[in-house]
Amino acid sequence: MAPQSVARGKSIAAFTPELDQLAINAMADWKVPGAALAVVQHGKVALARAYGQRDVEANLPVTPSTQFLIGSITKTFTATAVALLHNEERLDWTKPVRDYIPEFRLHDAVATDRVTVRDLLCHQTGLPRHDWVWWPGDRSATGLLGPLRHLELSRDIRAAWQYNNLC
Repeated sequence: MAPQSVARGKSIAAFTPELDQLAINAMADWKVPGAALAVVQHGKVALARAYGQRDVEANLPVTPSTQFLIGSITKTFTATAVALLHNEERLDWTKPVRDYIPEFRLHDAVATDRVTVRDLLCHQTGLPRHDWVWWPGDRSATGLLGPLRHLELSRDIRAAWQYNNLC
């Protein structure tokens, strides 16, 4: 890829051949039959590409609309986005979640006031899995805020790591 200073002045189209090759090489290295790639620039999709097959046996290609089961990789995206906001001093991950989302409530009032953004990212809120709340995944992020207030904590905040898909 071009250095960042060069990249800022060019359209994404100028980098399409490099992105295509990067995707093809990554798929070969990881033995992935298909992948989709999107580049968002200035808040809009500037490029959407598809590679390989979504179903090898049926010989069906990946399209830009193919939906993939990506599991917990979204946690990495979220943590990266939060780290960027923290670095830009637009968010402080040591501050309580309620500073940013006033509607945030847990079953325990003290935990509600003390849980920080970092606690959410580090799975140290005291809230156990409670996966049944979000499964099958048809609730929006804001739709999950309401049920949080009814779910009992199993530990004090920061007392233990407990994997959690809700936070």
